[in-house]
Amino acid sequence: MPDHAHSLTHRVLLFLAPWALLPLTALAMRQADAKLPLPEKASQQKARQVVKELFGSEYDQAKTSKQKLAFAEKLLEQASQTKGDPAGHFVLLQIARDVATQAGEIETAFWAIDELGMAFQIDPAQMQSETLPKAAKAAKLAKQHKSVAEHVLSLVDTAIAKDDYATATRLTKEALAAGRKSRDKELVKQINGLGKEVRQLRRAYAEIEEALATLDKKPGDTEANLAVGRFYCLVKVDWEKGISRLALGNDPALRELALKELKGVASPEEGAKLGDAWWDLAQATNGTERDAIMLHAGSWYEQAQATMSSGLAKVRVTKRLKEISRIGPSLVNTSDKSARQRAGHGASQKGNVALANNGTTVTGVKWRPVPLLDGISTDYDSYAESKTPCEWIITFDKVYRLREVRFRFWDKHTDDHRYRYVMATSMDGEKYIPLVNRSQGFWISWQTIKFSPRPVKTIKLTGLPSGYVNNRFHVMEFEAYCFPPEEPPR
Repeated sequence: MPDHAHSLTHRVLLFLAPWALLPLTALAMRQADAKLPLPEKASQQKARQVVKELFGSEYDQAKTSKQKLAFAEKLLEQASQTKGDPAGHFVLLQIARDVATQAGEIETAFWAIDELGMAFQIDPAQMQSETLPKAAKAAKLAKQHKSVAEHVLSLVDTAIAKDDYATATRLTKEALAAGRKSRDKELVKQINGLGKEVRQLRRAYAEIEEALATLDKKPGDTEANLAVGRFYCLVKVDWEKGISRLALGNDPALRELALKELKGVASPEEGAKLGDAWWDLAQATNGTERDAIMLHAGSWYEQAQATMSSGLAKVRVTKRLKEISRIGPSLVNTSDKSARQRAGHGASQKGNVALANNGTTVTGVKWRPVPLLDGISTDYDSYAESKTPCEWIITFDKVYRLREVRFRFWDKHTDDHRYRYVMATSMDGEKYIPLVNRSQGFWISWQTIKFSPRPVKTIKLTGLPSGYVNNRFHVMEFEAYCFPPEEPPR
């Protein structure tokens, strides 16, 4: 390799090193430190004995799915009131999960797992994966099977994001089995499309395993970097993960543009020019690779368009975006047009994307919707409000690959302002996947919901009667993040 190539490789590796290490060091340690370790087994056994004394008869009397669901929800409400007792909190949530699973009520079981994941150092995705087959076996009603299938799909997204295609294949089969029992033809069609995509991704990933092994030993190997970069950017369409590999690869055109992208742009006009460069490269390629590059050009055009000054350059960007929109989100030959974004994709953007000036809108708010999306979280005189039950739909300007949602209830007087809610997400505004269920207990102030990356176009926030504040629902601020901030909300 020529000296200048060694120098280039060294500079790119140095440039990327801090980014590669950040999620595994400071941020991960802060998140882990905020959670409790699992209670000692002796403490768990003692807490379980107390729970048995308090609720044993109700456990024995819960025979039907409906009775078990009601009992699981009661345990969840009790758990919300025992956070000062880690062992008791853990055991109540654990039993609630098991009872809901026995009832075939996967949404409530996942609710318990979500609560465990927020409080303790567990792997929620692993626990969900272990719970799903049990809930699927216990499910009897069509709506229960549908719920199981939809929850399995969210785990498929996670497995694809991790390049765990063996797990994604297994989960897709489980989703298909549940989907067929739900008798929902559209859902079955969606799962079949996703299953086809998983198979294609699995084959493509197998072709780069040798290159990945080479990079473990020789990170600067240009041929291996190109192979891996092409997979992530042009097949999986995960440019965030693949762009650095293209910068280290031996394709001159891809390397040049990747390096420009890593360097960044200083103005919307520069961003549009980078979009032009990707557009021009796409014209020299064919098939799905051309589509992948065109869509990537579109991501630069979208960022530039919002703040470009009016003129012919902006007209050209708008025209090209219209042409790119005809490609659609699907980059794999699949019957499901939304499968590509369903499989864990969507745009990634830094900062809070739930802002009105970013194109986000909200419907369903009865009074003062503007404060919800204005980016101001400290003005007690400014809040969105509805009478419960209410349903607010937050719609983003595009599909984002979100990892965290935060919102703040009006909390100047927390003793008489307590709330209940459920939240779900959708990548197409039609089919919703449950995110969190807080319909029991009472919730105040900031709500922070962390989850595995998922594509989101709309969020459904449902406010439920709590018996407080005349059953009104008051939210001062709503935020959504592709890259969650390290600092807590304030």
